[in-house]
Amino acid sequence: MQQSVTGQSNLFVSADDVVEKMALEFFNQIKQKQSITQGKEDYHVVDIQTLKNKDVKEVGGEWLCYQALEQLKIREFLESKGWSHSIIQLALTHIISRAVYPGSELKTARWIKENSSVCELTGYPVELITKDKLYSISLMLFSVREELEKHLGKTTNELFDLDDKIIMYDLSNTYYEGVMKDSKIAKFGRSKEKRNDARLVVLAVVINVEGF
Repeated sequence: MQQSVTGQSNLFVSADDVVEKMALEFFNQIKQKQSITQGKEDYHVVDIQTLKNKDVKEVGGEWLCYQALEQLKIREFLESKGWSHSIIQLALTHIISRAVYPGSELKTARWIKENSSVCELTGYPVELITKDKLYSISLMLFSVREELEKHLGKTTNELFDLDDKIIMYDLSNTYYEGVMKDSKIAKFGRSKEKRNDARLVVLAVVINVEGF
């Protein structure tokens, strides 16, 4: 049917033979009665060398990252922290920009304004983007990093139906020569070298069937 009207046929979808036959018969009857108005061909000659683009921006990588953030429910998580709508938009803009264009805040701000359509996806006004705002939103995201990591771990497990297992790797032979008084994780313990005077660190790694 489509081939009769447009000259094109579907690549994958095929209609039922009986339905296709009946539709073709009705189409021919209507066509004979001249009840169908077919569009006239309208061609224009275009000189490719004279074409110019204005304000062209990228969106492919940004769109992919935006979809990933939506599936990871980052927006919902930040809303649960009491963040305002505009701050969440800025946070999503910054996260996507870091993934697609990992540069400094100054370069990222320029890239957002000149090359990217990320603000059109997140809704944050592109004219308000500055390096200082990118600095500040980075600090805000860092302040909720532990809760965000737990949220991402739970969400990815649900998305991919993963079964995490925690394995302890004893790094007792890795000790610090320095005092390490300001370290929150380095503690005194037993090492293979019997260095009871040096603080040690034990690493816990979460793994699943996909790897670390």
